[in-house]
Amino acid sequence: MNEDTLVAVCAYTGDQHQVINALGMYLHHDTRVVLFSPEDAPAHVIYPGIERKFVGKACYIGADSWTRQKKHLEILLQYPHKFFFLCDSDSFCLSAKFPEELYRLSKNTIWSNEITEPRPHASKYPKLAFQPSYWLSREVAEKMVLNWDKVAYEILTPYIDFVMNAASAEAGILHRPFTSLEHTPLTEEPCTASDPWEVLEYRIKYMGTTMMHPIKTPEQLNRCIAARKFYESAR
Repeated sequence: MNEDTLVAVCAYTGDQHQVINALGMYLHHDTRVVLFSPEDAPAHVIYPGIERKFVGKACYIGADSWTRQKKHLEILLQYPHKFFFLCDSDSFCLSAKFPEELYRLSKNTIWSNEITEPRPHASKYPKLAFQPSYWLSREVAEKMVLNWDKVAYEILTPYIDFVMNAASAEAGILHRPFTSLEHTPLTEEPCTASDPWEVLEYRIKYMGTTMMHPIKTPEQLNRCIAARKFYESAR
């Protein structure tokens, strides 16, 4: 299961509790797990099967966050694995076995939780934010590292979500959203909910949604896990 795949999680002192709460979601893939956290705000998650790496400076946005993310990719490439699943502390995959499509459609492609970039400013890059998690092959990670510094720092979009988009575009890499893994509902009952958590619950239960973000509380986590169990029992 999940052959040649490395799981990596990015966290810091302030959100390490989210990693601890969701630890089972990283370990259930039955493969190697690496925890990245900043040198000046380390995540104190000490658990069998978790390897810790301390990288860069603590910051949510800005040039230093871009530098830290590039270092994450460089460190991933020091491992022998062919595929990388890179998460934040509030993102994970509900399915223990990664979807087969991620492997089959990995060539020159980065997968992420894509959302539309709402700001009206012009950009030479796709008007998308690539939110975590990220699925990428070794080939893709290598290309992104090589082209990373071609991306000029943008004050309007100083986010890692933006630079992951821009660096992949500079490298000529294709992109796919995790939502394309979903299938038509396994029920004839339409989703009529307006509450976003009820909508997500419906998508997990009936459409196979498995890539979660952002899940920040134990209550949200447990709700997602319960919905996934419903989906697996119904198939």
